[in-house]
Amino acid sequence: MIKWIDFTGISVSTLVYHPEKWFLFWHRTDQCRDERRKRDNRGGGLKFWEEISDGMKRELEEEFWRTFKDNQIHTLWYREQFREHNREKSHRIAFCHVTILDGTEIITNMEPHKHDELKYFPIDKLPTQAESHSMLYPTLIEFKGKIEELIGKKIVL
Repeated sequence: MIKWIDFTGISVSTLVYHPEKWFLFWHRTDQCRDERRKRDNRGGGLKFWEEISDGMKRELEEEFWRTFKDNQIHTLWYREQFREHNREKSHRIAFCHVTILDGTEIITNMEPHKHDELKYFPIDKLPTQAESHSMLYPTLIEFKGKIEELIGKKIVL
């Protein structure tokens, strides 16, 4: 049984925002399960019997090697994500968040086998939709107003 393909998967994801008007995106390596060489936000699968907020904190800690305060992680809502990749249909329910950095954090890539680069992009010059994971722009579009309200800035898509 393969999560997201043989049954609906549950995931947590976050856009990481730096207060100087930047979003942090990863560049996926050839070792990723799918959508290789694409820009992506952070997240992963929710574990059985794990609360959503705890899953988001765990994913951030695993990928950054640091903890974040509760007041830095903001829940947007959820998105139902349907997609097809290499003729396989997948279905997941993603609980989406925005993590707002305080500007002093040191960001460490703890998964270089999955992400070969961490890069900040200005909110008015985000990676293009073509170079991004297929779920990134639909999430940005759906939650644009809530994200702008949280960060106090306009996002240019």
